Amino acid sequence: MGHDAVGYTAAKLLDSLMDEAMPTKQMITLPPKGLVAKQSTDALAVEDSLVAEAMRYNSERSHTGIDVAEAVVTGRVTECGLVALTKTRLGGS
Repeated sequence: MGHDAVGYTAAKLLDSLMDEAMPTKQMITLPPKGLVAKQSTDALAVEDSLVAEAMRYNSERSHTGIDVAEAVVTGRVTECGLVALTKTRLGGS
């Protein structure tokens, strides 16, 4: 949302109130100026550290066409183990 637009709209409303105009009950809305998604916004919270690490790895490299075997980055879990953990933690079947 543009701060200039908010300030201008607020000043216009204040001016009309100072002229003793009756305040309106109509909500004043302004369109957003733009939206920037941050990396933290694009995350899925998972309590299991192995699943979270695999998901982070997958997200960072998804454009390369990786598979489950490549997502087993730490060697602390097998491919089958990661699939089972992911299904359990994320509610998959």
